[in-house]
Amino acid sequence: MKPMRTALLALVLLLALWSAPASAQDLTGVWSANDGGTYFIRQIGPDVWWFGDGGTGFSNVAYGHFEGNRIRLQWADVPRGGTRSQGELVLIMENPGRLVARRATGGFGGRVWTRQ
Repeated sequence: MKPMRTALLALVLLLALWSAPASAQDLTGVWSANDGGTYFIRQIGPDVWWFGDGGTGFSNVAYGHFEGNRIRLQWADVPRGGTRSQGELVLIMENPGRLVARRATGGFGGRVWTRQ
């Protein structure tokens, strides 16, 4: 009887882990950054999309993945703003309401994001 109970417990734990979301935190929402921009982020599972709006100064889109506390994104400016750059961002979630850039290429200005 005991081996059956152990096997059943293992199965329940495996199913719980399998059905758990890829990330315990959901980034979906409105964020502001120290570059003066407002970032509209949508997370679906580990996939992250955003639209960053800095008015006429800059506007960008990004796509990437959230793994653990790290978000790796590819970003590009779009014609709404006055800049035309692209690059890679690696962000770290310091806590559920704060993201910090650990790597930024292409002249990306933001370094700290705060959830609104």
